[in-house]
Amino acid sequence: MDELDIIVFEDAEGNEIEMEIIDYLFYEGNEYVILSGKDPDDEQDEGVYVLQVVPIEGDEENEEFVPIDEALAEKVLNVYRTSEPMDELE
Repeated sequence: MDELDIIVFEDAEGNEIEMEIIDYLFYEGNEYVILSGKDPDDEQDEGVYVLQVVPIEGDEENEEFVPIDEALAEKVLNVYRTSEPMDELE
């Protein structure tokens, strides 16, 4: 079984939210990340999220994940659903 790539976000109330990185992809010149959220105390899936990947100026090792509007997220998800995962292309 593959090891999950998990990142942790903090919401406005200071609660930690774990998200699994599903894949990265490029769309119209920008990089995006597809994330899946799951609350370990809840059996229900919390959904799939799309964020834009933005390099942090002066920091070549880290990047920032920035929210995008819902219409763009749907377009990126449609591209993801019809393409091969990036790790299979490498």
